[in-house]
Amino acid sequence: MTRRVHPIGQRGLGTGAEPDAVACALMNATSPRPLAHLALTQIPTLFSCRALRLAWELGASDGAARHASPDTAADAGEAALIDAAFAAGAEVRAGLAGSDGCRLATVLERADGGHGRRGRAVLITEWPSAAALAQEEAAWRGYLGVLAPRFADVLDLAENASTIEGLQKSGRLQRALYAIADLASSELDMVEMLPRLHAVVGELMYAKNFFITLYYPERDALRFIYFADTQDATVYDPEHDVPASMIKGSLTLEVIRTGRSAMGPSVQVQVELGLESSGKVGPEAADWLGVPMMAEGQARGAVVVQSYERAGVYSEEDRALLTFVAQHILTALARKQAQAELERRVEERTRELTVEVHERQRGEKVQAALYAIADLASGELDMSEMLARVHAVVGELMYARNFLMALYSSERDTLRFIYHADEKDPGMLDPEAEVPAADMRNSITFNVIRSGRAVHGPPAEVKAQLGIPTSVVFGSTAEHVLGVPLAIDGQVRGAVLVQSYDASVHYSDDDRALLSYVAQHILTALLRKQAHEELEQRVHDRTRELRDQIAERERVERQLVHETLHDSLTGLPNRGFLLDSLARSLARLQRDPAHQFAVLFLDLDRFKVVNDSMGHLVGDEMLKEAGRRLAACVRTPDMVARLGGDEFALLLEDIRGPDDAYHVAQ
Repeated sequence: MTRRVHPIGQRGLGTGAEPDAVACALMNATSPRPLAHLALTQIPTLFSCRALRLAWELGASDGAARHASPDTAADAGEAALIDAAFAAGAEVRAGLAGSDGCRLATVLERADGGHGRRGRAVLITEWPSAAALAQEEAAWRGYLGVLAPRFADVLDLAENASTIEGLQKSGRLQRALYAIADLASSELDMVEMLPRLHAVVGELMYAKNFFITLYYPERDALRFIYFADTQDATVYDPEHDVPASMIKGSLTLEVIRTGRSAMGPSVQVQVELGLESSGKVGPEAADWLGVPMMAEGQARGAVVVQSYERAGVYSEEDRALLTFVAQHILTALARKQAQAELERRVEERTRELTVEVHERQRGEKVQAALYAIADLASGELDMSEMLARVHAVVGELMYARNFLMALYSSERDTLRFIYHADEKDPGMLDPEAEVPAADMRNSITFNVIRSGRAVHGPPAEVKAQLGIPTSVVFGSTAEHVLGVPLAIDGQVRGAVLVQSYDASVHYSDDDRALLSYVAQHILTALLRKQAHEELEQRVHDRTRELRDQIAERERVERQLVHETLHDSLTGLPNRGFLLDSLARSLARLQRDPAHQFAVLFLDLDRFKVVNDSMGHLVGDEMLKEAGRRLAACVRTPDMVARLGGDEFALLLEDIRGPDDAYHVAQ
């Protein structure tokens, strides 16, 4: 059968009615896939070739999506041709095995040689022979001249439509995110805020089935604070916990435990998460998406959407969006919880204000008392007057009309009551006397020291706490007693006692803690006062010793320096001293070229004869005398040094020229 080939003119497909109809059909197609289908259908009716496939790309070059018509998978040859044509941007030809036919991969270009502004297309045709292609070459190129620019225009339209759709979608997303942020920072309570948040999410993705859960790791329990589901009739109280053990196998619980989102059919997600099918909670979902709500690297809950009708509802974009939403939900929840906690704390704080003000006033008094005690310890008062003032300071903090301080000496095993003020037993104890501890073994004071415990209460109860027989009485019987040890570095050094003869005055735990605290400062003050005089004397003695030591050290250092730099026999500078002086003279010469100096070296002729005939003692005396005579020949700034044996050197500074050196040598 002979195929009729339609001529292709300059204006279009030709002048006949059928070519005009072809052109009209191409012009009427407004999207890539219908136009590709039309071209693939037209080509076999116009030419002797087969139209195998038309492929095109949409999008940016680094992220372009490739499409093809028909949408069935291409064979290896077609795929290779398409890739080669896209890569080369030019027509690629491949021969057919067993015939002289070929396949052409033609890049659809505009008349000016350019592609569409963004999209690209490649047409694959198969020609029965090279002769057929050559015979129809002109018509084929004319057809491509119409198809290529039209397809490029359609690709541009598709790109524009895609861009507009993306902008519209971005606008919807931006508005939704603003709405979510506004809800998160609004004054709405949780019951009203969460349904509105659900509605916002529903504008961005399929969210008919939507729930939010919080996780409490300390209780291993969840709370479903919002739950909307078209098939699951379970009712969750947002104020009550659901133990994790009751929903073992839950996808939501596993998302929280792993801290990772999951997406897909619920059966598939269950397998991916390694959950047993028997532990499935709730109805099966065709598509399921759950994301954790993360804070400081810990999952605090999860947000879940699901579809029972169809699969593939959710995409990676939806996963990212829901992850963003989840963080805003967590922010809103944290804000609401913080607000409730703040209100509770404000109320509690209001109740505590009176107590706190009282404690602050008391703290200020304690601070002032401690400052006063510290000042007394560093003052010039004698011990008796200082202790009386310490008593007055303690009296400003608690009832302390009857006040006693005792120090214990472990070396002598004695007590000394350094201060005693009592309204019923005044002057009972001598502050200078040392009382053997054995005489006081049943007293409250000694047993507070021995036990190292602070005690308070009626005397009978205090004695029972300390293991003292109640029959033993020292002085007048008080109504209430408070005693604390004076301890430092774990060692008890004494005790402080206050007591009351008034039945209405009782000491509390706060008084015990306060006196224990003050007692440490009292002991510090006592030790500081006692050590002050000793320290002054020791400082005086030590200063004198240090002055003597410094003088001796300076003398020794001078002696060491002299011995290091001088000859031990003659007392003259040695070789090291000479080398240092030479280095200084050379440095001075570099700074001042006018400076001149000279160095003379000499030894004693036949000195060995003297040593051998007269002995080394006479030789040493001769060296000493030689050193004295040499030293007498030079000026003050000059130097005579003994280098060793009978060798000497002279360093002459500030000479006028060689004649000065000659003169000294003579």
